[in-house]
Amino acid sequence: MTGPWKSTAASLHGERRHLVRRIAFVMPSARAGGAERVFVNLLRSLDRRLFEPVCLLVDASGPYLELLPDDVRRVAGGGRRLVRSWPTLLRALRSLRPDLLVSTVPHVNLAALLSKPFLPKRTRVVVRESNVASISLRTDRRAPFFKVFYRGLYPRADAVVAPGQAVKEDLVRWFGVRDERVLVLPNPVDTAAVERQARSGGNPYCQGLNLVSVGSLTVQKGFDLLIKAVAHLVRGRSDLCLTIVGEGPERPRLEERIRSLGLGSIVRLAGMQVNPYPYLFHADLYVLSSRWEGLPNAVLESLACGTPVVGFHCPGCAGEILESPRQGMLVAPGDVKALVRAVDYYARGERPKGRSLLPARFHLETAVARYQEAFLEVMGLG
Repeated sequence: MTGPWKSTAASLHGERRHLVRRIAFVMPSARAGGAERVFVNLLRSLDRRLFEPVCLLVDASGPYLELLPDDVRRVAGGGRRLVRSWPTLLRALRSLRPDLLVSTVPHVNLAALLSKPFLPKRTRVVVRESNVASISLRTDRRAPFFKVFYRGLYPRADAVVAPGQAVKEDLVRWFGVRDERVLVLPNPVDTAAVERQARSGGNPYCQGLNLVSVGSLTVQKGFDLLIKAVAHLVRGRSDLCLTIVGEGPERPRLEERIRSLGLGSIVRLAGMQVNPYPYLFHADLYVLSSRWEGLPNAVLESLACGTPVVGFHCPGCAGEILESPRQGMLVAPGDVKALVRAVDYYARGERPKGRSLLPARFHLETAVARYQEAFLEVMGLG
């Protein structure tokens, strides 16, 4: 571990080092994604009197590198693909001898579980499943392979973290994970950082009704359905604008759909934004059009910006977020006409700018405390 990947901070003092448990967080990359955001918030916020966090990256690139704290040791796998990077990361894990290994996203989770017999005996392995796997695997060309390994390996984890009850139930029902092994832990949202970044950028919109949605341009996110809804909405409004923040393989199809519906001046594909929060903060409404979800971070961050949410009550944990009509509403999955009515209803109201609508359980301090309790419990210290 040399160069920029060597820890830039001194180790914890020797007299209390034996009390501090080392946790290795394995991330696919430092690119802007929901799973990565959760791990960055944990790396920044874990109590250093209890834990010594280490960050291992399959692909050591992405804007989130700048958000990692200086006292977190970093290990790079040396390649962009897991098959090339994992031998390096496994050697690092054997050398670091962490008390806990925590990974996220399916292919990294499976690699961590396959490697469990080669890790020090004291190392507990926790994997975080961020999506409704039984649905998300249907669209993955690796689905047959993944299903076999999910069923064979996930039950062997010392614990599986689910962001909501729906993901937990999916893991128990379809992949044989024991109920007591699945820990439902809310995604931590750093509301202070979100507000700071939201206010650091200017207003990206013109006057009128501004709708926003954030996510990878994939079939899962249902942006084709959202564009269809906008085609209905513009018949009654001339001041409507939809901005979709994100990048992905569906961009050509979405661009063609926008052209065919004559929405070129109405719908904007803004691409990936390092700081998406001004788009959330200055919008009038966030629209969730997904066909399925885990626990959508963009919805949480929109609420933290004070922007209400309307969308589909799709399979997943989105329905576990909203607590009152002030925060928004969800309609039947895929029901475009109902989505249009919901947008129209909320568009008539007014919202005071800057007042967070985020439920308290997702606030950084509360959610991180839940994670810390869970980590200690998995290590037998709870």
